[in-house]
This record gives sequence, structure tokens and C-alpha cells, in this order.
Amino acid sequence: MSDSNLKILRDRIDEIDQKLQDLLNERAEISIQVKAVKTDKKSKLKPGRETQILRTIIDRQRGNFPKVTLIKIWREILSASVKLQGKFNVAIHLLKNKNIEINDMVDSVRSHFGTNTSIIYLSSVAEIIRSIQLNKSEIGMLGMPTNDQNFWWIDLIEYSKTIDHTQERIKIIAKLPIIFNPDNSTEYLIIAKSEPDPSGNDYTFFSAEARKKLTTGFIQEHLNTSNFCLEIIAKYNDNKKPNHFFYLLRANGFIKETDIEFKDLKLHSLENSLDLKILGNYANTIELN
Repeated sequence: MSDSNLKILRDRIDEIDQKLQDLLNERAEISIQVKAVKTDKKSKLKPGRETQILRTIIDRQRGNFPKVTLIKIWREILSASVKLQGKFNVAIHLLKNKNIEINDMVDSVRSHFGTNTSIIYLSSVAEIIRSIQLNKSEIGMLGMPTNDQNFWWIDLIEYSKTIDHTQERIKIIAKLPIIFNPDNSTEYLIIAKSEPDPSGNDYTFFSAEARKKLTTGFIQEHLNTSNFCLEIIAKYNDNKKPNHFFYLLRANGFIKETDIEFKDLKLHSLENSLDLKILGNYANTIELN
């Protein structure tokens, strides 16, 4: 290739870069305008909407640019747009002598919410919840619950009992990573003082307080309906309260407390001595083909 041909190609790249920069600035201006017309002024983060955008980008990608890199670029764009609408930081649980886990959490924050995202390190789940409630942190990131660890969802249940119906509840609104990673199975849930928004392919988390142990068979017989199917994700028994059991349940779909199906299910659960609540929703993981 001659020097003149190389210069033509490089000039073309410079033109494209200029167009990309101009479009990013135009997008930023629109993001600022979005804040002005939003009906929900307090909620900057819309993980369902963001997931819809990422799915669309992946589905329409036909060129040579790698999908993984494309998603990373768009995550930075989306994160920058959120920060243009106001202060944004993430609270994470600082566990003693678990530097590897902390590093993984920080990497997840930077990867999803942007490389310059402010992180607040707090020593307890209660502090994270309080920080969100007092608007010192926009969101909190906590480990995916299992039967062996990450019982922070109990704190979320107890916290919900301390507020009245006029106050905003802290809910689960997202799961990380949003892109499936076969090399890392670590997952986190995001909590915030805002309403989750649907992405079109979602899950819903429930809590159930019971006076007896629940089994998969009991759930299938008494709680599962044609509209959604519940499964036990984690369980907890408070030794100070005999015959008091907590369960974290999950169902396919985006289910709201105002849905008639949920109201019917809650009524049915009370008949079986269960107190059922929705803890939040999150978008299903995206797989890159």
C-alpha cells in the first residue's frame, strides 16, 4: 500500500472519530434533557432500560467489531449518561481479610458502572442500607445469596418493617454481571431506593416468612401458579426465634406488588401461614453468541 493510500485511510478514520465524538456529545445533551422531563426525579438508574439497549446493540451487530468490546464501550457511555444526571456512587461491603473478594467487587463496579465510578466502602450491610436510605449512596452491591453465605436479604426484610407506606423501600434492581462470563461465576445483586424497571426478560425475588419449614413440594403444591413458578434460592433460620423461618424465592418474569396475580398469591400464602413480599426484580443475563 502506498503512502498516499495510507493517508487516505487514516484521514477517513479521523473523520469517523470526529463524527463519533460529535454524536457522543449530542447523546450527552439528550441525557441531560431526559433528567428534566423524567417523572421519577430521584431515580437516575434504569437497569431494565439499559439492558434493553445492550440486547438491541448485540442483536443488530453484523460487523467485525467484537461484541464484548462493543458492550464495554456502551457500558461506559451509559454510565457517563447516568453521572451527567447527578451524583452517583456505589456502596460495597468491606469484608475483613477478604482482599480478593473486594478486588472482584471493585472490578465488577468499574466494569458495569464505569471506570471512574466512586466507591464507598462500608463495614456492614446495615450501614449500606442506611447510606442508601439517607441518600449518601445511590446503590449498594452485595453478593448473591446462598444457603451458606450472604444473608443480607434478611437485613433488607427487617429494614422494610421499619418504614411506613409513604417512604421509599430499598429493593433489588439488578444483577451483575449483565453479560454472561463463563470464566467467572461470581454474581452480585444491586439494591437501591428506586423502583426496578422491566427489561422484557426478568426475574423477581420474593421473601417468605414461615412458621414451619418449606419444601420444594410444598411450594409446587401451594404457591406455584400458571403465571409464575417459585423456587427456593436461600433459607435462613434465626436461632433466637424457634419455628421462624425465612426463605428467599425467585420466579421468572417481572412481577409487581400491584399485579392481581401477586395479590391473589399473597392472599393464598397468608392462608398457609406465610408472609410473602417482593424484594425486587432484575434483568436476565445476556449471553453473547
